[in-house]
Amino acid sequence: MTDQERDQNADHEREQAILDMLGQEILSGNQDYSGAATFNFGGEDAGAAFGVRDDTPVADPSNALAVILDACRLGKLPRFAFIPALLGARLAVAGVAEDGNASSFRPLALQKRTSPEGGDEGEGEGEAEPQLVIAAFTTPTIASVFKERAPVIASVTGREFITTLREGYGLTIDPGAPYSVEIAPELLDALRKDLASGAL
Repeated sequence: MTDQERDQNADHEREQAILDMLGQEILSGNQDYSGAATFNFGGEDAGAAFGVRDDTPVADPSNALAVILDACRLGKLPRFAFIPALLGARLAVAGVAEDGNASSFRPLALQKRTSPEGGDEGEGEGEAEPQLVIAAFTTPTIASVFKERAPVIASVTGREFITTLREGYGLTIDPGAPYSVEIAPELLDALRKDLASGAL
């Protein structure tokens, strides 16, 4: 067996151990968010909205959170199995700050328009309502793709990020990557309640 094959086997075993552990944690009775307006996998729409070009490298399948997101997307893990991993992961948040002042940090965001009924723009009746979606990344390398628009990268855990994000904001992880996920404000609200009550 070559060194490369040994490394690939070790990587596969590590990823499988993460997936097995997380799957057991979820299947043994974690919270049920099926009632919340939830999330969508698939990064093409979000990537295009954030200005990701076809030749932009936006995926890093070697990190644990990306592995778990992809397994949930492909149905290898329950749909909500990524939530504990997201809460514990360290995220890179790209943004801008005036003169390097942390208190003026503004993360990379996209304003979407949704109908009052929750459909996409142009569906249903009534005036479309704006919704701000914040981007976060599984690694600083992916966040640096946006360095021209968002040169400052902050590091924060998923738990910290979600608890400090204002109500009404959505969240997208690695926009443009195949395993990208966009999380609706309603699910983030449900997560914040469980975090505050100690259920997570």
